[in-house]
Amino acid sequence: MIPARPAHRPRRTAAVVVAVLGALATASAAGCSRGVTAQVAAPAAAGASATLHLALAGDTGAEGASARVLTDGMGSVGAVLERADVAFLNLETVLADSRTGLAPQPKTYTFLAPTRLLDVLRRSGVDAVTLANNHGLDFGRAGLTRTLAAKGPARPGVVGAGAGQEEAFAPWRTVVKGRGVTFFGATDVVDDGLAWAATAGTAGLATTKTDSGYARLREAVRRARKDHPGDVVVVYLHAGVERQVCPTRRQQQLARDLADDGASVVAMSHAHVLQPFTTIGSTAVAYGLGNFVFAARSPGTSTTGVLDLEVPPTGAPRATWRPARIRDGVPSLMTGAAGAAAVKAWAALDDGC
Repeated sequence: MIPARPAHRPRRTAAVVVAVLGALATASAAGCSRGVTAQVAAPAAAGASATLHLALAGDTGAEGASARVLTDGMGSVGAVLERADVAFLNLETVLADSRTGLAPQPKTYTFLAPTRLLDVLRRSGVDAVTLANNHGLDFGRAGLTRTLAAKGPARPGVVGAGAGQEEAFAPWRTVVKGRGVTFFGATDVVDDGLAWAATAGTAGLATTKTDSGYARLREAVRRARKDHPGDVVVVYLHAGVERQVCPTRRQQQLARDLADDGASVVAMSHAHVLQPFTTIGSTAVAYGLGNFVFAARSPGTSTTGVLDLEVPPTGAPRATWRPARIRDGVPSLMTGAAGAAAVKAWAALDDGC
């Protein structure tokens, strides 16, 4: 799982026709946390010769109770990420080892974590993170500069932010078992009055809030599919409405457009609660992965898990939800009857939406 440097021009035609199987009964009978297993039919692609196992998780930081991750790690959930060939999550914090010279932005919540959080994540199997969210510039461009300076070859790759627009929209790409995985990050959420979008000469975030940013992300995904037809292309977006389980029309539009552009997987976060998993044509869509390493307190915001995607070169990949519960800021896997019930609840998230 050693990442190659970003190729900046990846893309692929992955068909992911997901039909949720009757795995709930199996999971319940087995008394385990494997959860709903979805069948995903994927065609053969040039250069793809190995089955890849991806893992995706939600909002992560080290603020308040979640700072415990810096000393305790991720435990059983970290083991799930580590078993994957490639694992991604949303890093929802600024990284800096001192507040000196940093000023919080005029917003209700501002998050800051030490740069060693990246090392903790890497030891837990995380390969790349997106910084494109409504906390990426909580301490202004000075904070973003320190965050970007924390990048390194022994740490997870970073997408969704940069010293300029080109870097912010650039993908991270790795080759595992001879097969490429390309990862993009962008945010559709920026607090009112804060100009956080990266421009040609200004550090900031990759954002789809502007027409030009939306067009740029879509073109990058199309180019990725064309230049690397065998790649698994993953787009992680920050989108939705906080505490709202049902995806918004905007989220659905984003997912449809990126599916048309050739994304294999579209994952989202921001709602701080889980949102439905579905498919659009050939694309697997997780509308909301919820909190992950987060100082969550309510039952809804503490409900979390890892989305596993097993993608063979041909045949039917499997998508599995592994439920967890956040306790004292860090997720812990749910097993037995509680795990089976959590899987059933996850599968029913789209009821009424």
